[in-house]
Amino acid sequence: MSNYTLTVTLLFILITQPIKLLANNNLLTLPTYYLEIDSTNLNNLYENPNSGIYYSSSISIDNITYDCEVRFRGSTGQPKKSWQIKFDDDNNIFSAEKINLNSEFEDSSMMRNYLAMKLFSYFEYPASNVNYINLLLNNEYKGVFLRIEQIDEYFLQRNSLIPYNLYKAENHGANMAPLTHYNQYQITWTKKIGDPLDFTDIQMFFSKIYYWTNDDFEINITNEINIENIINYFAIEFSISSHDCFTKNLYLYHNPSIEKFEIFPWDNDATFGNDWTGAYNPSYEQWYPETENTPGHSEYVHTIKQQILFQRLMEYETWNNSFWNKVSEIIQNGFIYLHNEIDSTYSNIVNDVEQDTFKICSNLEFYNNKEKLHIFLNERESFLNGFYGFDRIQLSNLYCSNPFPNQAQPEVIFQVTSQHPQTIQLKYIPDLLLGIWGDSYEIESLELFDDGNHNDELPNDLIYGNMLTVSENNSGIIPFTIFGSTYTYPPNGFFYINMNPTYTYALNYGQTQEEFLLLEFENIYEINNDYIIELHNPTQTDLNISYCSIQIGNYYNTFLIPENSVIQSDGTIYLTSNLSISGNIFGYDSSIGNLFYNIAIGDTIRLLSPSLSVLSTKYFINSSIIEIDTNKIIINEINYHSSDNYDPEDWIELYNPNQYSLDLSDWLLKDDDDNHIFILPSNTFIEENGYLVICRNLNKFINLFSNTTNAIGDVDFEFSGSGDMVRLFDQFGITIDSVHYDDNDPWPSEPDGNGPTLELIDPQWENALPQSWASSTTNYGTPGDINSTYLDVYEEISFQPSIFSLDQNYPNPFNSSTTINYQLDKKSDVEINIYNFLGKYIKTLEKGYFHNGYYTIKWNAIGLPSGIYFYVLYSENKIIDVKKAILIK
Repeated sequence: MSNYTLTVTLLFILITQPIKLLANNNLLTLPTYYLEIDSTNLNNLYENPNSGIYYSSSISIDNITYDCEVRFRGSTGQPKKSWQIKFDDDNNIFSAEKINLNSEFEDSSMMRNYLAMKLFSYFEYPASNVNYINLLLNNEYKGVFLRIEQIDEYFLQRNSLIPYNLYKAENHGANMAPLTHYNQYQITWTKKIGDPLDFTDIQMFFSKIYYWTNDDFEINITNEINIENIINYFAIEFSISSHDCFTKNLYLYHNPSIEKFEIFPWDNDATFGNDWTGAYNPSYEQWYPETENTPGHSEYVHTIKQQILFQRLMEYETWNNSFWNKVSEIIQNGFIYLHNEIDSTYSNIVNDVEQDTFKICSNLEFYNNKEKLHIFLNERESFLNGFYGFDRIQLSNLYCSNPFPNQAQPEVIFQVTSQHPQTIQLKYIPDLLLGIWGDSYEIESLELFDDGNHNDELPNDLIYGNMLTVSENNSGIIPFTIFGSTYTYPPNGFFYINMNPTYTYALNYGQTQEEFLLLEFENIYEINNDYIIELHNPTQTDLNISYCSIQIGNYYNTFLIPENSVIQSDGTIYLTSNLSISGNIFGYDSSIGNLFYNIAIGDTIRLLSPSLSVLSTKYFINSSIIEIDTNKIIINEINYHSSDNYDPEDWIELYNPNQYSLDLSDWLLKDDDDNHIFILPSNTFIEENGYLVICRNLNKFINLFSNTTNAIGDVDFEFSGSGDMVRLFDQFGITIDSVHYDDNDPWPSEPDGNGPTLELIDPQWENALPQSWASSTTNYGTPGDINSTYLDVYEEISFQPSIFSLDQNYPNPFNSSTTINYQLDKKSDVEINIYNFLGKYIKTLEKGYFHNGYYTIKWNAIGLPSGIYFYVLYSENKIIDVKKAILIK
């Protein structure tokens, strides 16, 4: 090629692809994403990298430009940021609403996360799609990124799974042990799909796998988990020496099709010999017991030992064999695949990684990491081929003679049964400052013996025992667990005690068991589908019930009472399935929750000591019903499809008709999908006769409606342009208001993309009826102000009902209350009655003489059993219409 031809060619490339040509004249070979962000928004993003706020942007891929929003994700302190990009819908090249661009900043190979996901996919395990791309931000090259598929409803749909309860394990407290504080579930297990405040299913699941006896676990565990999915997950993570993914960096999915839990992998950069900081540790190629000589390896071993489900599965020969068979398959086939994938991936990305000046390492370090990956696989394979598994000698039948030692009776006898001879120690913390996480504490030990001389019954009978004399210098609550040379009992009874307390056994020093035996259960209250149990202290002593447990019905329905739970002398504590309800009624200081199991007539309620012996019982016969007065808030205006030339995105306006302001903190906004939930943040108030606007995109809304003072966001779902529901719930989960709008007659069609919004003509009118709504007479609506269609006098109403009819109740099926609308085309006497499935009269909802018009009544079915009911409209002693309603509790 002549110099002239070369110059013309380079000039052509420079003109057509100016950004892809770098300073050293090397072309980028990976796909390139072009991200454009306004300079002001970009500065805000860098100044507040941890805010989680999305900023408007656009991204160009394959010459197609998409509007989007962006934020940083992951460790935002790194110079090379990871990005999350959000679209309005899934109508894009990714068929997803969100994509992630990972900088892989802690991994000098840039390949570990990629290789892990490819290995999962190689074994046909559901895992995120991954590929490498270049990112240019406002025409500045930012380096090579790993695009990794978000685990969300689109991921589930791609894998032919139904979007349902999906949890992300955020920290090492997510070891599948029950947590002592309900609010810790929100921190430890972020709920990505489903009601973000409801953790009932995993609370129940964790309680079962924690408390089940050995026999019950063996019989029932395959009814709770997709055993092949779970075994394969642990086998793959173990084979690649995962540092983080046994107790965090995973997604737990409750598959409704089979009613079982499954796991999906996530964030596997701390694998293949690396720890979470990106440092390579040769000890991770092997498995070392935790000793003083291997301190750098102890956390890797810890995360495996902490994982409750994995520990328990390994106790059984069938699942232990399945695990090791899968590990063997990974060694034989998966490692060969990985060796090839390392070489091909390296060849694919090396050209562009060399030009990435933002990466953590030098080019030489990047080159060397390729060889480190091969070395890891070779060393790991050699080790695993000679590794014979985990010794899992079960311990059972824990006995604690005195869970309440005191100065008069300081002695506590411990016993435990082992399947085989081994060294067994009881370890305990005598100086734990409860409620102050992170404070230092000492761990002390007491060896248990099987010699017939240490309160252990007969020598060599595999019953180990010893006596501990508790000092008066010890703290009130003394957590303990039992360690065998091969096993820990109970699982995770001790690990991470000052990060995420999940232990269940303790001593309570300083008070007498006789006083605790006087505690008594009193009233049991029902509110909707929730319940509250009164526990009364009739003694003259304040009693600390920390780490006692509440058990209802089955023994594994065990709820651990958190630290600092004290019942005052002659005082009461309320144990509840809904902390918000109990806190609002009886006070948060005296309420404990959330109990995750149901209660039914005939159940026995038990208070257990910190070592699970029974202190008090009550046989449940009946309950008292509590009615809650709800505050009226009205869905008053809806912007569900903006005009293309004026797009603040979706927003909803609420109106407060009361003569007082209301705190809407923790209220919920939903559409027709129960998985789409927006929780109103703390300190959200709506003034008397005032307005609150809830936005899909707060930044866009404020830019276009700067005069609206009371607005919040960002709602993480959209309202459909072809009709949808808007539902508002209070902090108790009680429906406050709901509107099922449409864009077809009799609903006005102008709000569907033409500029106007959907406005309630008068806040006093029934907003469930389409006749109560109109298009705003001002373009783009009146957020935060009186609706433009407001009428002061009812005589101006031009429409009246043309028929005498009864509408279908909404919602249906319903949980505790439902709405019934009916219409009168003339003055009439009206009676509406409720009957059960057998035709038995239940109650009268409406009776009287009414003018023509539209009417709405509420039916509160609290106290009625689930089933089919009929509501009948009478006039002049004749049946006009009958409708069926379904009550589900």
